[in-house]
Amino acid sequence: MRRNYSPKAASKGYAGISAAIQALAHNPERYPEAEEASEFGVNLRVKLYGRRPHVFRILYRIRGDCVNVHRVRHAAQDWIADLDE
Repeated sequence: MRRNYSPKAASKGYAGISAAIQALAHNPERYPEAEEASEFGVNLRVKLYGRRPHVFRILYRIRGDCVNVHRVRHAAQDWIADLDE
């Protein structure tokens, strides 16, 4: 983020994304399946964070009582190509 935003904006954005990830612990099932999920055959979910044009996609999976975040990507980026298990 620091490459594309000022240091102050990057720190604020990082803190916000971190808080959004932490909030997934409370009810991760509330967010929809990611569009890429069918390509991988897994229950990949997506939580959007931010306001246009600075929207980020938090891609994660639920395994039992654990939430595994796989990627945080800007909404303008292409779909992910692999999950790096």
